[in-house]
Amino acid sequence: MKSYFYCFNDNTDLLINLQKNSLVSSLSEAEQLAKKGHQVVVYEEWPKPGGLLYYGIPNFKLDKDLVEAKITEMKEIGIKFICNTRVGRDVQVDDLLDENDAVFLGIGVPVGHRIKLPGEDLEGIYQATEFLVRGNLPDGDLPDNLKGLPEIGENVVVIGGGDTSIDCVRTARRLQVQNGISNGSVVLYYRGTEKEMRARELDVKHAKEEGVHIELLASPVRFIGDKDGKVSQVEMQRMMSKPSHQPEQRTPHHLRIPIEGSNFLVNADTVVLAIGYMGDQLIPSKTPELETTKPGIFKVKSEQTGVATMGGVFAAGDDVRGADLVVTATAAGRKAASAMDAYLRDLPEKSAKS
Repeated sequence: MKSYFYCFNDNTDLLINLQKNSLVSSLSEAEQLAKKGHQVVVYEEWPKPGGLLYYGIPNFKLDKDLVEAKITEMKEIGIKFICNTRVGRDVQVDDLLDENDAVFLGIGVPVGHRIKLPGEDLEGIYQATEFLVRGNLPDGDLPDNLKGLPEIGENVVVIGGGDTSIDCVRTARRLQVQNGISNGSVVLYYRGTEKEMRARELDVKHAKEEGVHIELLASPVRFIGDKDGKVSQVEMQRMMSKPSHQPEQRTPHHLRIPIEGSNFLVNADTVVLAIGYMGDQLIPSKTPELETTKPGIFKVKSEQTGVATMGGVFAAGDDVRGADLVVTATAAGRKAASAMDAYLRDLPEKSAKS
């Protein structure tokens, strides 16, 4: 029986069927390999198993009981979960290969982009992942550095235009209500048009129904703090839309032009930055044999197999392509799972590790 290691740190490439307790791609790959006779160990950076499903999807979109039930099923067929362990920090890929026959990197793109504007480090400004996990999960499920609800005031500003930004505004609205702020303001500012937003249209509709306002063609210039170093305002500027001869599209148009003299100030007790994610450079920095195409994005011989540049290591989905559609990542993950199964079966029995 070959052993199979699964690196499952932060955001992983998973497709969620919200109508059934169906977990597809990363977790189901581990399940499929276990059912084929491979010993599977999943390393999880968070205190509980589940990765993106448990920590990245708000409660109002995915019942956590479904995730926990699936994890229980996986444990019952022999899959082992090791939590509170970050690969590259607490354990290295080389060490895992010494103990196992193969390693799959299912880390995703967990590092939030910095906006690189004055005042970004003021108190009350959150990266999306921190805001979502603290706003949706009890302290017992969180690491020590993320315990406690985020501070929520009457005026919440979220910057972004993708699914994560919509999750943030809907979470903010719920936190306001929980704190007795029934008439609070939650505004999403996006530099493009609504058709260019990458968020699901249904989620955008729900956000509006819940009282969220979406301000389009507006981008931040700087964050302004009070005397105590806490954010109090955001300076915004209006942006010009794309030239009229270009058709409306779902792909953001990066050549935005600020409108001169259009700057304006908005009050903000809380600001959430949801402007996308990038790869984590920790593992490549500790394992130079793993080549990358850009920071934190692993090079593979073929996306059909996910074979990385270090023997016995596989990667797929966002780990290879960068932030992309969930369905694209899912398809790539399934191909890598098949390739790993074939690789493990071709190994001589005498090399199998117990």
